[in-house]
Parts: sequence; C-alpha cells; structure tokens
Amino acid sequence: MRVWWTNKNPRLITKYFLDAVRELGGALLAYCTCHYFTLILLLAIPVTTQSDPGTENYGVANVQTLARHELDPTLADTLQHRWMSKAKNVKSEANWSVLRRDFTIGFELLFEEGVQKGWYDVDVPLENLIFRWLAVPWMQKELDEWVIMRNNSLPRANKHKVLPHGIPAMIRLHPELYGTTDFKIPIPMDVVDRLEGEYAPNDHPVFELTPPEFDRSAEAHYTAIGSPQLDRDTFWLIYCELKARFLTGGLAEPVQEVIAAHVETMRRVNEDDAVVLLPNLHNLRQGDNVIGDLAAAEAKLSGWDVQGGGSNEAYITSSDEESSDSDVDDENIL
Repeated sequence: MRVWWTNKNPRLITKYFLDAVRELGGALLAYCTCHYFTLILLLAIPVTTQSDPGTENYGVANVQTLARHELDPTLADTLQHRWMSKAKNVKSEANWSVLRRDFTIGFELLFEEGVQKGWYDVDVPLENLIFRWLAVPWMQKELDEWVIMRNNSLPRANKHKVLPHGIPAMIRLHPELYGTTDFKIPIPMDVVDRLEGEYAPNDHPVFELTPPEFDRSAEAHYTAIGSPQLDRDTFWLIYCELKARFLTGGLAEPVQEVIAAHVETMRRVNEDDAVVLLPNLHNLRQGDNVIGDLAAAEAKLSGWDVQGGGSNEAYITSSDEESSDSDVDDENIL
C-alpha cells in the first residue's frame, strides 16, 4: 500500500502495480543449452487484474494485457483486466473500509486540526509542499507497519467466504496448505522493465515527492532545527517551524520558481497525463479463457514449467461471497 500526494495519475497507479510485480513474484530460472547454463530472473504477474472503471487504472489494464499477450498470443483479442462495479469489487472495497476505520481516521483528525487552526491551506503552494514533504514519508512508514500487522494476523472467519481462510502472509507463501494454488504467471524481468519505461518512466514528475530544489531547502531547514522526531505530538510544531524558516529566511530563486509553478505542475500531473486504453479488445467476461495456450507460454519462457490449477475460465466474485464489516468511504487519505 502506498501514500502519495495524488491518486489520479494513471502512471503512478501503474508504477504501484509494477512495484508489486517486482516485490511479490521473483524466481530464478536455470536451463542448460549446448553444455552451458543460462540464468534468467523471472518476475510474476497475476492471471488477471481487476479494478473499478476509473481512467486512473487504464495503465494497469494496458500493462497487464500487453504482458499476457506477449507471453500467450492466444489471448490477444481480450483485455486481460476486469472492470468491476462497487458491488462486485468487494474484496478491495472491504479492505479499503478496514483501512479507513482502523488507520486513516487518526491522521484525518490530526490534519484537520491544522486546517481548523489556520496553520495549513492546501491551496497555498508553500504550505502544500511543506506538508507533503513531512506527512507523506511519515504516513508511509506508519502504513508499512500497519500492513505487516494485518498480513500476519488471522482475520475473523466468514462462513460466506469462498476464499481460503488463514493468515494472509502464510496463504501467499504456502497456498497448497490452504487448498488453493498460486496462479502467478512467470514473466521475464526485461518485459517488465520495457513496459515500465513506456507507461511509468522514472523521470516523470508524478514520482517526485517535492521538486529537488524545494527538497534541498526543506532538508537544510529541518537539519537546522535539529532533525526532530516526527510523531502526532510534534507534527504541527515541526511544520510551523519549517514554514517560519522558509518565510523569514527568504526563498532562494529556484525555490521561488518551484512555488510559482506549483499549481500548474499539479494540474498537468493530475489532468493532462491521460493513458488511452488499448483499442479493439473485448472486455473479459465471465467464462472467457484466461489461461490460453500453456504450451506456447512455456516455450516463451525457455522451458519454464508453468504451474496452474483449477479452471481456465474467468470467474467473477459476487457480493454474496464476500462481506464488509462497515460501509466503504471512497475519500482520499491525503
């Protein structure tokens, strides 16, 4: 899970997906050809991906589809991504609801205090950049710890649930112990690198927490006040001290230029960076083939033994098979 200053840019969402591919799907393939061994680092992608129909998810849909098509040309006429309404995207919505209830609310109350007391206005570029520079890394650290706790905790049993029940981290590591199969599709790292370069290039401005000129100034001011520990009791004190130092010490010309361009930069990143969905593909429907020609896929991976199981057909979870503990709120964290 990621915290960032926007969730509207499709290249950012695509990068999150590719980061997960790199983190969760590594394997090393060794095969012998003409008396010597070749090593290939393989990653893995899902059989299919799914999301709500928002345009910010078009990059994920395209990358997943192009990767599956490259490995298995028999799937070439379908978009290998499912668009799910809120009523059917139940698993994701339920997890989002838990996050909102257990984690997000404390930060919302803390940040609202700064707004109500007049310390912070999201529409003031300097204040927005200082807030972003402080809040995002801190929240990400706290969120990482929360995710580890959730992934290593046994959830409450649900008799209406068809998915395996157990500690999530253990299910992922040993799916065979829970009566299920790991459906990851191996994929060479160079394919992932190429798709990332096309859909989520590292030099895109959406991947900057703050512009480098601002970051250097903020780091200098933070060091000057002793690099204090950031927590719920000190967040607004540190924020106000940094803001005072920026204002009283004068803004260097590069920082002035960054602040002057901030509104336009935000607009360009959030509104003018659309990703177009791959054309002439029919949407994946229940009953459609999602495995394709395993022999072709195996040959593509130079002898990799693709392990699969169960049906080759798409299956869409319904709201009768999953349940959420509370209503879902679709507001952003930041």
